[in-house]
Amino acid sequence: MPARIYQMVRDENLKFMKNRDVYNSDYFNFTLSLASVNATKLKHPAYQAMARESLQLAVHFLFHTYLHTKKKLRVDTEEWMATVEVLLSKSSEACHWMAQYLVGPEGREITKVCLLECGVREVRVVVAAILEKTLESALHFADSGLDSLTDALLSLLDKDVPENVKHCNQYFSLFSNFAQRVTHTSTM
Repeated sequence: MPARIYQMVRDENLKFMKNRDVYNSDYFNFTLSLASVNATKLKHPAYQAMARESLQLAVHFLFHTYLHTKKKLRVDTEEWMATVEVLLSKSSEACHWMAQYLVGPEGREITKVCLLECGVREVRVVVAAILEKTLESALHFADSGLDSLTDALLSLLDKDVPENVKHCNQYFSLFSNFAQRVTHTSTM
């Protein structure tokens, strides 16, 4: 067998083996339990740092692996969302990291791709919910990144929203829901 063909077959086999282990429900369950283990340890002296680490794991896994899978593997979406929500709402440090991450180049690209360009409605709904919870928590904690995050999301109106009109419902719902919550909270 020619060396070039052998190398191509070998590379494809390695890629298959890697994907077989990564795109596996047992691995997904393990990662979820790992990300959620710190969510309820509110009284631990290092809770803020632990929550930030857990949120980082959850967000990177969701955005780079989980949301890119077939629907049959995305069975724990509600549990993932509950974990992210608890970490964001209970930890100011985790919330601050999330706001900064979403404002950075990687976060902006993920927001654009997963919220506006993605053809899978379920993925757009999950990303919009994560963004909405981040905005709410940043407002609750008076996080310095709230204005930057809002500006980053609004900047999508310049080019990306008009280019993805078919998929922008969740984008506008995100702002509508956030505005209603802010209005409701301020009238209480």
